[in-house]
Amino acid sequence: MLRTLKFILISALLVGCGTPAPEPTPSPAPTFTSTPLPTPTPAPTATASPAPKAVKVEADGFSLLVPNALGFEVTNKILGIYDQEGTFLASFMRTPYDGRTNSLEDVIDNYIKAIGERGAKFTRSEAVPITLGGMRGVSVELEGILSDRPVEGRAVAVEPAGDSVFFAIGVSNLESGADVWQTSGSVYFEAMLDSLEFVEVQNRGGCPISEDKTYGYTEANPIQVGGDFFEGPARERAYLDNLLGPNGEILAYEREGSVSSGDTILDVYHVTGPNLDAVLYLDEYRYEPLQAPYGFTCVGEFRLSAP
Repeated sequence: MLRTLKFILISALLVGCGTPAPEPTPSPAPTFTSTPLPTPTPAPTATASPAPKAVKVEADGFSLLVPNALGFEVTNKILGIYDQEGTFLASFMRTPYDGRTNSLEDVIDNYIKAIGERGAKFTRSEAVPITLGGMRGVSVELEGILSDRPVEGRAVAVEPAGDSVFFAIGVSNLESGADVWQTSGSVYFEAMLDSLEFVEVQNRGGCPISEDKTYGYTEANPIQVGGDFFEGPARERAYLDNLLGPNGEILAYEREGSVSSGDTILDVYHVTGPNLDAVLYLDEYRYEPLQAPYGFTCVGEFRLSAP
């Protein structure tokens, strides 16, 4: 479940680009706890208090202000936000997008479907139009189960440019109180969205995509990550962690075993996501400059050099 949360919500989920090491190693993400929110102590006098301080955080393609009361991490270009009690989680990301084939509601629905495949259960309200950072978008209210705990929250999708989409989701753990989203989580989430600014996407086009439709899909043309017996498995996972669906969808993968092929051994992975179901062949005993298979996109450039 920790890996699921990494990928799906808190970046302290999987948000951001991996390190140059063979496999990205983000810090552990906090998980939901049932610790109640602290009960505020009334001030003795009605004196005005200063506005909460915040730090400006710039991720790939956007920036926003994160209140100092919250923690944050950027992993694989996803910005994850959390409170220390583990009662509020949010993630923000900007990914490739083709508005000709997918609507903004499709982006949200694909996300809900993806986390549903990982055990979460969300239902959403009807979408309403919004404007964020000067760009059009849609917003939905969410409720459901995440990591076996009841949650309530909100998700938004905005199109800052014709080839990318900004997606954000924030939820509160209702075990801390039935109204904790309305009184606390939504306040944090709205404040961060109000501070949103879109900036230039880094490393645009930094991930080469193969034009050979057999690349990775056949034993005769495997993805050669290198690393041999000891480093190869970590390099395979680092490669797969960098893949996204054709419209930036989060993917899941599972190793199905190995097959002998000529003078080498290939590892077989089943990769799934919204509108994507593929089997990929990876070779950890040979290396060549890496590409994404036809029909995939990536988080960013591949950081695996020749071993």
